[in-house]
Amino acid sequence: MPIPESQQTEIKVDIASLKQDVKQAKDMHSRIDNAIEKLTDVSTSIKQMLAAHEARIAQQEESDKTLYDLVESRRAETDENIKEVHSRISSTSKEFKELLYLTEQKLMIEIRSIKNGISERVGVLEKWRYLLIGGCIILGLILSGNFNMILKMFG
Repeated sequence: MPIPESQQTEIKVDIASLKQDVKQAKDMHSRIDNAIEKLTDVSTSIKQMLAAHEARIAQQEESDKTLYDLVESRRAETDENIKEVHSRISSTSKEFKELLYLTEQKLMIEIRSIKNGISERVGVLEKWRYLLIGGCIILGLILSGNFNMILKMFG
């Protein structure tokens, strides 16, 4: 049975419409494929950048750990050096105090020795002074002429 012409026209229009839809679908699929390829390229670039950043971060973390360990070891060395300096200062202070005490004792002994020497000298000088004063008094009495009278009083 032959298909009437009106239906054939309608079928032709439908086929043309379907062809147009298929062509549009192909174009859309082509654009979607291009977009997928571009997204794949971008995704690959992002993965490479992330890998590079992760490597840098790992390297920086290793550097930070190394620096922290170095700072910590230097802090420990500094603490040890401070303890040693404190110990030296304490021992030097004790030695200085002992030497100061011994020096003070030696000075006091020497001062006492000088004081005793001066006391002895002053004692000798006082004896001579009294002897000279007594001699001068006797000489003065003799020269004054009253010496005979004093002798008669005592004699």
